[in-house]
Amino acid sequence: MKICEIFQANVLLEKFPPAWSDYRNQLKHKKKNLTLQEIISHMKTEEANHLKDKMEEFSLNSSKANNLLVLL
Repeated sequence: MKICEIFQANVLLEKFPPAWSDYRNQLKHKKKNLTLQEIISHMKTEEANHLKDKMEEFSLNSSKANNLLVLL
């Protein structure tokens, strides 16, 4: 059974994690229908951005903890 690629892309959009809801809505409201390959590319980019943000947050938190230890 052949399933339309745009339908597959939309199903994949619905499977995004809850933390990505804003991003998912942004992609849904684009005028152009995205292909499955384009959705996968967007997912990889967004995941890399989320990981980068988490690493920066972790780095900031650990540096604050180190500063507190120096003050003591």
